[in-house]
Amino acid sequence: RTPAPVGVFGPGWKAPSDIRLQLRDDALVLNDNGGRSIHFEPLLPGEAVYSRSESMWLVRGGKAAQPDGHTLAWLWGALPPDIRLSPHLYLATNSAQGPWWILGWSERVPGAEDVLPAPLPPYRVLTGMA
Repeated sequence: RTPAPVGVFGPGWKAPSDIRLQLRDDALVLNDNGGRSIHFEPLLPGEAVYSRSESMWLVRGGKAAQPDGHTLAWLWGALPPDIRLSPHLYLATNSAQGPWWILGWSERVPGAEDVLPAPLPPYRVLTGMA
């Protein structure tokens, strides 16, 4: 069961960008902005899966193009190559016209021995939705 969501605007508020993906050994769990948990089988790089109950696609990066005739072929091809080819990124969409929600991390994941919070870097890379 998913705990009540706390979005970027605080408890009780939700925004379209308030979705999270949990990577587990036996499943992928997409927590949507309403607090629901949508379960998917683990994906290989470049693999795509569709949830009929949620009308949502989940695609793992790691492939330059989707097969001809695939529902997401055009939308996938419109993404920058560094996003399409990264097996560390997962992308979700509820329409063949977009937009994509890009799910991944932009920086190194801290290790158990790291002191948190880490000191701020001299600059930051800004990330967003495509």
